[in-house]
Amino acid sequence: ATTRQLQSYLQAASGDYAAIARDAGATVAAAEQAGRRPEEADLRRLADAQQRTGNQAGYSATLGKLLANYPKKDYWNAYLVRLPRKAGFSPRFELDVLRLRLASGTMEKTEDYMEMAQLSLQAGLTAEALRVIEQGYKAGALGTGPEASRHQRLRDLAVKRDAEIRAKLPEQATEAAAQKEGDGLVRLGYTFASMGDSDRGIQLIQEGITKGQLKHPEDARLRLGMAQLQSPKTKGAAMQTLRSVKGSDGAADIARLWTILGAP
Repeated sequence: ATTRQLQSYLQAASGDYAAIARDAGATVAAAEQAGRRPEEADLRRLADAQQRTGNQAGYSATLGKLLANYPKKDYWNAYLVRLPRKAGFSPRFELDVLRLRLASGTMEKTEDYMEMAQLSLQAGLTAEALRVIEQGYKAGALGTGPEASRHQRLRDLAVKRDAEIRAKLPEQATEAAAQKEGDGLVRLGYTFASMGDSDRGIQLIQEGITKGQLKHPEDARLRLGMAQLQSPKTKGAAMQTLRSVKGSDGAADIARLWTILGAP
């Protein structure tokens, strides 16, 4: 190990980051093939060398390995900053990225709390919006400064909308059940899950998936896994569901990150 550190130091001093990437990559690969967790230092050396040599795809992949093996706030922050810029990543997962920021403890800016609350309201997830606002107040990101009155107006709006949404749930359930497509049931199920009723939410999402003709089938599996994560009795099933999510538009990326956050 000491010799490898000296070698890396000399390579870095000479600017030979291609050699560092090659050697660190081989060390990481050997650990993975042996069924061992790669050393954090080796992953960091590899990521640094890839970034310096312009290997952005390799850097993102190594950053993902750092996050999976050593889920520190710095790695969460670096990964989530890059994720929306990934090729093919769909804008419809903008709210999901903010959810991951909140859950990973990397949401700190007032504008992020405001944006997440507003996006949740637009999606009809009023209970989620209220939780985000309350967490923003608790963290001191909302309710202070020259925009405090604006924060309070958003809070009042969320309370009002939440009451309206809850009153319409029976009507929405009837409408969703009558539709040929399962999307309405999936949306309604996730609404229930966001309100804390994970059992009802899981049931409705599963009914929507069974009904089929979904616009985004992988999104439905993602929502099912996220709903299952909320209850200890379905956490094991959540891991299986989330690992089954496929695609290259962002659903699989979001699902994989929830397995890291939700893993025991």
